[in-house]
This record gives sequence, structure tokens and C-alpha cells, in this order.
Amino acid sequence: MCAHFAPDLVLMVPNTPVIMGADSVAAAMRAYFDMFDVQIEYTSEEIVVDGDLGLDRGTYRETLTPTAGGASTTGTFHYLFVYRRHTDGSWKHSRVIFNSADPPADGGTP
Repeated sequence: MCAHFAPDLVLMVPNTPVIMGADSVAAAMRAYFDMFDVQIEYTSEEIVVDGDLGLDRGTYRETLTPTAGGASTTGTFHYLFVYRRHTDGSWKHSRVIFNSADPPADGGTP
């Protein structure tokens, strides 16, 4: 999992503090995957490459099933992945941000 992370990776998750650094992001993701069986389907809507920076913008649908048991939940999200090309030619996640694409539960505006 960490092979695709830049050392200075920044993960911005809704309603939580920013997570900085590849090791911290990996630990947060391990905890998430320990709590849920995760099924994700990504749909890329835009890819841009400019020099050593690239981005992928799109949506994904995620189904979470608690590993401890219980009902699954499904949601749709927007994402933005920013990549940086490193000196070895590899592209690694540099910045990751996402938010819900589902309407608010209370019927209001986001």
C-alpha cells in the first residue's frame, strides 16, 4: 500500500484532522480496513498531467461492511488525487481529498 505514497503525503478526510506523512496515512488506512470490509468502484472524470504534477478527479462508490458484523452501508463520493513524479520516474500520491456526493440526510444543502 505505501509503495504509492509520497513521503509527504497529505490526506484530507471529511470531519477529521488532516493526516500528514506516508506512515501516518498508512496507519489510518490500516485501522479503517481493520474495521470494514471495503468495496470501492472508482470512476475517473478528469486526468491532468503538467510536468511532474498530475491529478485525477472523479467519483467513487464505496460499500462498507463492518468486520465485527452488522449492516453494510453504501455511499458515493467525489475525490481529488494529486500525484508527483519522483526522481526515479514513479508517480506517487501527494495529496488526497474526498467528500460525500450523496444528498444530506436532513434534505438540506451541504
